[in-house]
Amino acid sequence: MYLCIMNRLVVVIWLAVVALVAVVTGCDRAPRYDSRLVAADSLMQPAPDSALALVEAVAPGSLKAEGDRAYRDLLLTQARYRCYITATSDSDINRALDYYRRHDGEREKLTRAFIYKGTVMEELGHPDSAMSYYKTAEATAAPDDYFNLGYVNMRMGALYRNNHAMDGNDVIKYQVALNYLRQAEEPNYLVLCLINLGSLQCLKNPSEADSLLTEAVLLAEQLADTTYYIIAAQNLIKYDISQSRYDHARALTQRVMSLEAPTINAPFYLYAAYAYAQSNLPDSAQLLLDAINESALDNTIDRIALLEARSAIAAVRGDKDRSKALKEECNRLSDSIQSLDAPLVIIKNEKKMDERLKNQALKSTNESKNWTFKLILVSILIAVLSAVVLFVRRKKHDKIIIGLNQLLQESTSQLDQTRLSLEELNKLNVKETKLREFLESYMSLMRDLMEECYRDPKIKPTGRIRKAIKFQNNNRDKWQKLFGYIDIEFNNIITVTKDRYPQIDDRDLLLISLTALKFSYIQMSLVLGYANATTIGSSKQRLAKKMGLDCSLNEYIDSFKKS
Repeated sequence: MYLCIMNRLVVVIWLAVVALVAVVTGCDRAPRYDSRLVAADSLMQPAPDSALALVEAVAPGSLKAEGDRAYRDLLLTQARYRCYITATSDSDINRALDYYRRHDGEREKLTRAFIYKGTVMEELGHPDSAMSYYKTAEATAAPDDYFNLGYVNMRMGALYRNNHAMDGNDVIKYQVALNYLRQAEEPNYLVLCLINLGSLQCLKNPSEADSLLTEAVLLAEQLADTTYYIIAAQNLIKYDISQSRYDHARALTQRVMSLEAPTINAPFYLYAAYAYAQSNLPDSAQLLLDAINESALDNTIDRIALLEARSAIAAVRGDKDRSKALKEECNRLSDSIQSLDAPLVIIKNEKKMDERLKNQALKSTNESKNWTFKLILVSILIAVLSAVVLFVRRKKHDKIIIGLNQLLQESTSQLDQTRLSLEELNKLNVKETKLREFLESYMSLMRDLMEECYRDPKIKPTGRIRKAIKFQNNNRDKWQKLFGYIDIEFNNIITVTKDRYPQIDDRDLLLISLTALKFSYIQMSLVLGYANATTIGSSKQRLAKKMGLDCSLNEYIDSFKKS
């Protein structure tokens, strides 16, 4: 009787294991969507205006399934972006993103949802948030989803380019995008990527720029796409100007002008006019400028190109004073767009996302290991129970139970040890992240010093340092990263001090932090912007008095180290 019960127990456990494996390895089937939405999706690449019309014709109330409504929201956001309709709200894409996050088997649509959430955030004026969604989309995409991987890297490259990043990240992103798009066999996006990458490489890698832009012109010609052909030609003319190939630029201009009813944008006329002016043909250059509605030039880059063309025309006509004045105005505009704030935020946010995605991957790996460990543990239990059935006649019931209890206790102990190890690892990750953020924030000080050298090389080094420190002091939110690290390293000294002594300010906390880190008086005077290092000693005495301490500031800090 007892043996029969044990046999049944083994069978039940085996069935439970099979069910568990099925749950773990199973996946949802992709739902069938409304045929009108599927048709609109198929038109998204070749005819986005037609896709938009189809999606807008589908009333949300006519869609009963939540999946269809989410699909419509995704396609509506995508089609509007493809048709250059600026987003005013992110409500549509938020609904789609919420749905695809909750449903397995929709990886491609989830990737798209993250991408177009990023484009919406860009248009709403949040480039750092856009970078977060683009990075998430890149991590979500399947390894063979070449188109979405290529497109999202193009978007990240454009984000860096539009915010005037100077560290080459824009070029890197477009190069990655180009590799994916070549595999995706999407010629329309490939030519766009070639144009953007070629334009960025004009000054950094001229030989590659020539190759990329020439390939773009030929590909646009094969596609019979006049719009892309003109844009590619425009950028190739820009490259020709940088290499003083004015004859080639004029020949390319004439080929474009000979097209049947070409739709030519302002930048094309601007670069072509400059090429004609440098070819000693000021009248032809002026005719090209006359074709532009100058009041419609709202882009700073285009206004710089206009000033350069006018300056070149004035120089050829012998009007040196006007040429010089226009050149100075051009330089002023160029300096105005060299702001480091936006690219710094985007670069920093991309690094944060890389770290977050890395931690998520580590967490997934740990969870997978936990599942594997649990399955192994269940298998061991089954093996033990099977052995019990085979040897039940020779072993007493109480000894079997004791053996099982010991096995379970050992397994529980191993799981507890694994859990404690993961907790310690998480604590180390938090501390490392705080220190990294603090160091990254002070990298911006180095950038500020470099920028000051670029702005005015005549200023003495000490003057540059003081200016940079003044800029750093005006951005006190960066100190919070240092305070966070000091709190971890010195037993919450910053948090406790702020609570005990509300009368002190951030500069006082910075003095405490630098003292805790054993900065010398000279180093502290540089960070705090003092001209004389002896000021630090009196500053520390005043702070101790301000806090009402009955000991020195150093002794107060040491008390936290000892605790």
